[in-house]
Amino acid sequence: MMYRRRIVLGAGIVLGLLSAVYLFRLRETGVLRPPMSSSFSVSAEVLLKPSGKWIEQVSAAEPDEAMELAKLRGRQMKELIRTDPEKALSLALSWAEWQALSPELRAHVEQPFSMQADVEVLVACGEQSRSFIETDFPGLGKMETYVYGRRNEVNTKKGLPVQGIRVGTVGALREETFQLLKRNDEIAVLNLFPVAGTKPASDAVAALAGGYLFYFENEAALEAANRKLAELEALPGPDAGLQQLFEKLDAYLYDEGGIDFEALETAVRSASAEWTGTPREVYVILVDFPDISGQPVDPVEFSNRLNNAVSEQIWEMSYKKTHIVAEVNPKTYRLTQTSMNYTNKTSALHSEAKALAEVEVGSLDGYDTICVVFPHVAGMGFAGLASVGGQNLWLNGTMNNDVVIHELGHNYGSYHASFWQVAGSDPVDPAGEKIEYGDFTDIMGGGDSPEGHFNHWHKKHIGWLESTNWTAATTSGTYRIHRFDHPDTTAAIRGLQIPKTGNDNYWLGLRQEYTAYDAFGRGAYLLWKKSVDNRSYLVDTTPDSADGKYDGGLALGRTYSDVAAGVHITPVARGGRSPNEWMDIRVNFGSFPGNSAPMASISGPATGSVQESMIFSVSASDADGDELAYYWNTGDGLVKPNSPTIATAWLSGSTVTVSCVVSDMKGGTVEVSQEVVLSSPLDNWTQRTSGVTAQLNDLAVGNGRVVAVGETMELLHIQTMV
Repeated sequence: MMYRRRIVLGAGIVLGLLSAVYLFRLRETGVLRPPMSSSFSVSAEVLLKPSGKWIEQVSAAEPDEAMELAKLRGRQMKELIRTDPEKALSLALSWAEWQALSPELRAHVEQPFSMQADVEVLVACGEQSRSFIETDFPGLGKMETYVYGRRNEVNTKKGLPVQGIRVGTVGALREETFQLLKRNDEIAVLNLFPVAGTKPASDAVAALAGGYLFYFENEAALEAANRKLAELEALPGPDAGLQQLFEKLDAYLYDEGGIDFEALETAVRSASAEWTGTPREVYVILVDFPDISGQPVDPVEFSNRLNNAVSEQIWEMSYKKTHIVAEVNPKTYRLTQTSMNYTNKTSALHSEAKALAEVEVGSLDGYDTICVVFPHVAGMGFAGLASVGGQNLWLNGTMNNDVVIHELGHNYGSYHASFWQVAGSDPVDPAGEKIEYGDFTDIMGGGDSPEGHFNHWHKKHIGWLESTNWTAATTSGTYRIHRFDHPDTTAAIRGLQIPKTGNDNYWLGLRQEYTAYDAFGRGAYLLWKKSVDNRSYLVDTTPDSADGKYDGGLALGRTYSDVAAGVHITPVARGGRSPNEWMDIRVNFGSFPGNSAPMASISGPATGSVQESMIFSVSASDADGDELAYYWNTGDGLVKPNSPTIATAWLSGSTVTVSCVVSDMKGGTVEVSQEVVLSSPLDNWTQRTSGVTAQLNDLAVGNGRVVAVGETMELLHIQTMV
């Protein structure tokens, strides 16, 4: 996976940003520590203290010592930006502190900035995971810029307001849209940035955003604005962003101060719906290289795929909101450089291909997606590359339907469908690991078409599931959800959001296309949506099982308890016919102090034969009078009904364990089990020699006998089973 952000700033400035987590190639390596002046020494720990402490040290130093301090700070801050941009920003010089320095010292330390940017976010998909950054900052040279938190996975945007710091050609962006200013910093920037709107009161708080100075009634109002704008910024579409605010400030600012968020949200959501919910016009350009010549794909076949199988899959997944209208240019254009010269210059490859085509066909800017296909280059390390919520798409010598749908998913605005892998028994252990393509049921992860529909959270994120198609569980109760992976589902609710901790949420859904995995086909599909990124994580509700995540769906009658969050989730019933299958989910909120676990006993036959239906029952009670749920495990991987009594059968003889976990759906459980010895006629045979030698054609079994049939259909042998 590769995340690369190309950012074009106001006044023609170009800035690149990349999460430090994914940095692959730095233009400088190692921590730079040149010798200090022999006249004094400075502890590197100075950067671990508030910037004010550093200002005090500089103020007390002689001019040459102050210059050495500034150079050291710049070098160390540059490395801190690369390794921990959030910490670097917390230790950075404020606007007032920076302006108080002499111009000579300013040239060596971090400089604050506030402006608007055009951001392009690229995600490369393939077996190799590598990240690199190529950015230009006219007049300043190359630049590396790092982000953290929610901006690790921002979508492609125009006019994104950014605030941050830079040391030479290395910078960091703040997570929040509005940067709160102290009074002395407000005074320092009054002559640098225009004021947006009016100041509501003398004690109003000041904040910077996008090169403007804003005022808010108090810090609570500022924090609320940041939360709201973060929500709007996350919506897909290059024009569905906060540039709507800055392009029409007068329209969205109240005369008495404040922002008309309702009107702004309407405009942003409308732009996002236009991006994700209308027919997507795709233009395909074929190119080759001087060292790898020839058509990368057959243009007629690729056109047929795009306009049929790919388009139909998008049409079905989007509930018939959008589809693909593709035009494949049949000509293969020759790029100017050999293939290896483009391995770290994919943007240059795309721009050159687009320019070559535009010479003959005119401007392509009106297309929603411009796809460039080139012969396979192993050094690229990806099968497909696409801008998230943007226009550009690259295919590395492939026209595989799954790859194309996946990359178009990025264009629509989706990141990957990942998996949260844990080492212990806690499915959402914070120490767990993100597996990038780990959701095997989703084509944005490791899933396939046609069954691997984008999951319900992704569909909600890109507007295919509208606000009337999902609900939020805010109180304890039973909620009904319907399958989300069929275009003709008519029932309204196809997703359930359940609050976790902080701003994180669980998302419950119902898949019906993965029949080979009974825990998903007859259980609930559980996702974890973190607030700090823009992707989903498949949760394995049975992390201790031998089958790993493949039996990780939340089976009927089984309670998933997140004790830290005070959330308990239990699928209690399922029904309906295709395409309107449904599942009822019981959600209980609370810690339930003093809750008593149920008591139970199990009964059923201790012996039996294969293919014989056997009945097992659990007698259970709960001291608190709680309603109970029953999760049965008969060792065959099949999900049983949520019932105190089940009928089941086995196909082969062995000793099996039948267990039932009885839950009060509030965190209290008890497990009861018993062994069953199963006999099979295949385990006991009589033996005799038929005396016939011939070519065997077939065997038939029935009525306690095995019949052997010869090549000419003559009867060879009859064996009685006992």
